[in-house]
Amino acid sequence: MQKQNENRVILVKEVVFQEAALKLTHLRILAVLLFHLTPQIQARISRKRGVPPPDGRLTIPLSAFSFLTKNGTRLRRYLEEMGLSFCFLLYSRTVQINLPESVMQRLLRIEDGYCSVSLSTTLHISNKHTLRLYWLICSWRSKGGFIISADKLRRLLSLGASYERYDNLSGKVLAPAAAELKSYGGIWFLWRQRQGSLIFKIQVQPDLERRDADMKSAWDLSYRQLTAVGMPLKDIQGIFSRVDYADLNPFLTKLVDITAHVRTARGIKDPARYVLKSLESWLSDWSGRYLEI
Repeated sequence: MQKQNENRVILVKEVVFQEAALKLTHLRILAVLLFHLTPQIQARISRKRGVPPPDGRLTIPLSAFSFLTKNGTRLRRYLEEMGLSFCFLLYSRTVQINLPESVMQRLLRIEDGYCSVSLSTTLHISNKHTLRLYWLICSWRSKGGFIISADKLRRLLSLGASYERYDNLSGKVLAPAAAELKSYGGIWFLWRQRQGSLIFKIQVQPDLERRDADMKSAWDLSYRQLTAVGMPLKDIQGIFSRVDYADLNPFLTKLVDITAHVRTARGIKDPARYVLKSLESWLSDWSGRYLEI
C-alpha cells in the first residue's frame, strides 16, 4: 500500500503539528485537506502566473476519508469539532469543506517553508504522537537531525502534564513512535538525552542505487579534501566508514569547513592529525552536528 502511494505527498510545516487540541483523527483529516491544497501551495511556491488565489473551498471525495465510516456520520462530527463549515454532496459522494480565511492564510504562508510527507504513511500511523513526530522529523530531514529542549518537544506533542520524566517520555512516547515509523521503512529516528534537551538523529531508507551514488560522490570529495591535508588512506577509510547515509550532508559540511580552516590557520603543526581528531569528535558527539530548534 505504501509503495503504491509514495508519490502522494502533502506539504506541511511546523504550524500544523502545534495545534494542541487536535486528536489523531483530526490530524488525519487535516492531512487530507493539505493533500488537496498541495497543488495550490506548489503553484504559489513556484509563483506560477495565472493561478487564481485559493478561495478556501475544497471538494473532496468521501473515499479520501476511508479511515472513517463510509456514511459520513463520524466525518461530520470531527469536522464540527474542528470548527469547519461543510456540505455533503451525496449525489457525487463528495464533501465540500470551507476553510476560514484565517486558516488559509496560515496554511499558505510560503515564507514559512514546507516539507513533503507521505499521505499513505500519515493515514496509516496509529498514534497522534507518532504522527506529530513524523511531520517534525520530515521537516528536518535535509539537516540529518536536530536538538530540541524537552519542554519544547512536549509542547509540540501536546503532552500537557503527562510524561514529565525523561524515562516516561522516552519509553512511552519516543520508543513506540520510532519503532512504528521504522516499520514503515521510509524515515525514522534515534535519540539521545543531553542536559534537558533531546538530540534527534534522523534515519532514512533511500533507493539503493541513489544511496550508492551519493556515498561514492561523498567518498570522492572526502578523499580529495583529506589527502590534501596529508591524511593517510587508512585514516580516511576509518573516518568514512563511520559516516551514516543520513549524516552525509552535515558530515561533508563539517569536512569542508575544517579542511578550509587548517589551510588558512597558523600554528597547526600537524594538519592531518588536527582534522582527524576534529572529525572523530564530531562523529562521537551528536550535539556538535545538529542545529537547536
